[in-house]
Amino acid sequence: MFAQPALSEALFLAEANQKALDSTRISLQGRTLRQLREWSRREILKSARDYTEKLTGRACDDFNDSALLFATGHQPELYHPGVWIKNFAVSEWAKRSNGLGLNIVIDNDTLGQREISVPTGRRSHPEVTNIAFDQDVPSCPWEEAHLADADDFQRFLKRVSEVMDAWNVDPLLNEFWPTEPIRSGQGLRDVLTASRMQLERNWGAGNLELPLSTVCETDPFLWFTGWVLADPERFRQIHNQALQEFRKVNRVRSGTRPVPDLVQNGDWIESPFWVWRAGDAQRSRVFARQEGRETILSDGDTEFARFPLDRSMDACCAVEALRELPKQGIRLRTRALTTTLFARLCLSDLFVHGIGGAKYDEVTDCLIARLLGITAPKFMTLSCTLHLPLGEPFDVTESELTQLRETQRDLQWNPERWLDGSVDPEVGQLITRKRQLIQEHNHRQAAVGSDRQLIRRENRERHRELRSVSDKLKQWTQLQNERIASDIEATEAELSANKILKSREFPFVLYPAEMLRDFLTSTVSSDC
Repeated sequence: MFAQPALSEALFLAEANQKALDSTRISLQGRTLRQLREWSRREILKSARDYTEKLTGRACDDFNDSALLFATGHQPELYHPGVWIKNFAVSEWAKRSNGLGLNIVIDNDTLGQREISVPTGRRSHPEVTNIAFDQDVPSCPWEEAHLADADDFQRFLKRVSEVMDAWNVDPLLNEFWPTEPIRSGQGLRDVLTASRMQLERNWGAGNLELPLSTVCETDPFLWFTGWVLADPERFRQIHNQALQEFRKVNRVRSGTRPVPDLVQNGDWIESPFWVWRAGDAQRSRVFARQEGRETILSDGDTEFARFPLDRSMDACCAVEALRELPKQGIRLRTRALTTTLFARLCLSDLFVHGIGGAKYDEVTDCLIARLLGITAPKFMTLSCTLHLPLGEPFDVTESELTQLRETQRDLQWNPERWLDGSVDPEVGQLITRKRQLIQEHNHRQAAVGSDRQLIRRENRERHRELRSVSDKLKQWTQLQNERIASDIEATEAELSANKILKSREFPFVLYPAEMLRDFLTSTVSSDC
């Protein structure tokens, strides 16, 4: 497990973040940060209670929305255990502090292939195959994704179980996969989220859950959106400066990592949101333009919103206008950096990232400092590695392969180093002659005032003889060459096998239930 800072510091960090954020006098378009945080807690936690009760079928316990709030989030996919451990940590901290845990289901990201990677073969030559849980249909945001083929969905369990049986593994999928009939057309987000939530509760964990799409349609989030849009040029400049500094410090050359710069097209300024219409497969960028004291939003082709807003105004009119978009089938959604900007600043007391998210959120730290002039609230980075029980990995390293290849090259170009000239007179004569040829070459090259044309002719003749001598010597190292080639082939195969045997990327549903439960619950409980 990797945790930075230590899990035991989480409660202290959450309390310190809460105190610092609630004490600031900063105003975001007419509301103090404290007022916006209280409003966000009240509205979003109410929605989270409703969504959680809907998926679990049972009432949530009463809670105080001013208690410490620990939050994390991820797409509703079948991810690896290193992602899932965040949910268990958030739940544990909530219990210990009489606080709340919230998992934000990131459903505005795109769902691509509807399949998972599964190990096949045997320990000596493992491979990876993909098994689909639904028909291959055009990609779309998770919130728009519906089950295309219920029969494929049900067959998925049997197909995966048969493959894992060959490894003598009883996968958690047997407990996870829905037992009740699933109909074509059901939302994949809710089906997969409900199954995961049930397992977490069976294992003594469990948090409030809420899709990011719902967060994005709450009034406090729309107020936050109004604050971002009130001065789009300032936000763009600070956003891009933060990215440039991140790339310089981390030596990132790509202009799209960790996210692309926000661009300007004439009067239109790109803002950190996505937009699309219900049923669309592709998301579009959002551009803002200000005319006098009005702000206009466009997807690059079509204007879709207009409302009174500039730096001097509060965001109430923006909220009223943006609140109408869902009725028109328009989805206005946040992008990655804006998601955590809102979650860390306006909602949670401690946000928990995986390693990738933590790295890009260094940019968010800079955004908060530059936009608001305050130190960004601390966040937690948490992940883990758990290997599927496919057999012990091979005791081999890349350095061993490098050494073998160097030996192979040396046998190719310097076979005399691997031969004993005293064993066979012919070998001894060949070794002696090769050394003489090399010495002659070196002495002749060092000669001053010699005929260069003559030297080149002698070099060509010497090179031909040198190559002939080396070829004869190679005949005496043939067995060594074959042995080294065999060792290289075996080492490459073992290293290739280890990439699968030691992979941390397999979905959590492939692991044995007991192994996974004990690791996730005991590791978090003991370290918190």
